[in-house]
Amino acid sequence: MSKNKEPNDFLSDLPMGERLEMENMIMDQAFENSYKIITKRMTIEELAKKKMLLSMDPHSILVFDPTEEPDKEVLEDLIQHFEDRAEYEKCVELKKLLDVQL
Repeated sequence: MSKNKEPNDFLSDLPMGERLEMENMIMDQAFENSYKIITKRMTIEELAKKKMLLSMDPHSILVFDPTEEPDKEVLEDLIQHFEDRAEYEKCVELKKLLDVQL
């Protein structure tokens, strides 16, 4: 481990291409986790338990602070993410939640 390496930077030893791919996978999972929590398909507790059972990484990454209600920007970011992936059913559901907030 190099002296300048951050303790939580577990991707720094990967070649750049693999690192970017892994970062994209982590972000995709964070958006998916957030979608499940916001749409009440899963609770934070269920997500954390599932992560602990299925992976060596016990952290459940989200794109928002689960102690607060997701704001307009979070919902718009989620919609954009799923629109980019042509997951339009998720976009429609998130748009309905966004409309309720406005």
